Amino acid sequence: PPASWLRPFRSAAPKPAMRPNEPVVRDLVLVGGGHSHVHVLKMFGMRPEPGVQLTLVTRDVDTPYSGMLPGYCALCYRWVC
Repeated sequence: PPASWLRPFRSAAPKPAMRPNEPVVRDLVLVGGGHSHVHVLKMFGMRPEPGVQLTLVTRDVDTPYSGMLPGYCALCYRWVC
């Protein structure tokens, strides 16, 4: 998937997931923006857990897709920051 696929999850302020009247009792913090966290974010978006808020902490704004690494090494692509 393109790096822009992660953009809907970025936010300046944390927001409760789809249940504004539900108190947040747990905050699940995901450190880094890897494949596993993308899957967790997708699954949580499909089935939010009441009282749980997700927070993604990453220094990157865009993340290249790791499946493109061979093409990048072969100079088929270039990463523009």
